[in-house]
Amino acid sequence: MLHPQSSWALASKDEKHCVKSMFFIPKIAKCSLLHDKHISIWDMLKFELPSVMSTCTATIPSFENFFSSEAPSSPTSEIFQKLCTLPLLPAKLVSQLNNASHEHWMKGELSIWYAHVPREKTLFLLWVISYWMVLYNHYTNVHKPWTHNLAWIQENCQCSNGNLCQETTPKAGFAKSEPIHSLWRILGTNWMNSTAVDNALELLAIEFNRNTELNSKFVVLDTDFMTELVGLFGGEEEFPPKMR
Repeated sequence: MLHPQSSWALASKDEKHCVKSMFFIPKIAKCSLLHDKHISIWDMLKFELPSVMSTCTATIPSFENFFSSEAPSSPTSEIFQKLCTLPLLPAKLVSQLNNASHEHWMKGELSIWYAHVPREKTLFLLWVISYWMVLYNHYTNVHKPWTHNLAWIQENCQCSNGNLCQETTPKAGFAKSEPIHSLWRILGTNWMNSTAVDNALELLAIEFNRNTELNSKFVVLDTDFMTELVGLFGGEEEFPPKMR
């Protein structure tokens, strides 16, 4: 049994295990608050995360003021919705709360609240501190570097688009039902060189990869494949019937 004025350093192994369990994020909360671990990079970057309160526009209390000895509210959908929308504390303060959390629970603190948000008095379970830590870990190690790389990819896509010839734009009167030799005429060397064609196909492949439905139905290949395909249909000497 734990005593309100016990010290974390003097606690037994069983007592420490009991205290740590209070800070585990329950499965129902993970499903409601965090994205699936198998989510794609693209969907992960679009996943909405709580904003971080700026220390320049608000006075942030010390970490001791975030603990409360009162019982927390039961986890409900309304509580989860608040956690998704309320602004996060600065990273340094969250780290201080995490380091002091076990000691404060041993002293009788039962809940945590958003002391940095005016008029927000909801008392949350202590695992919310762990939730804050997970969010900051995601911001630092996943979201920030991938967002930087995404901006670089989009910048290069825009440059590639600008470098392509005007012939890469859709041709008036060209229907999808046209035979393959007409498609080759549009994309062939009569209009632009193979490098420009490969650039166009590369951009097309990127768009297909972002669209699950299209990506499951089509494969975008480079100009070397198109040359072989034209030869397959028109060059009987190079591609005899048995090789088709």
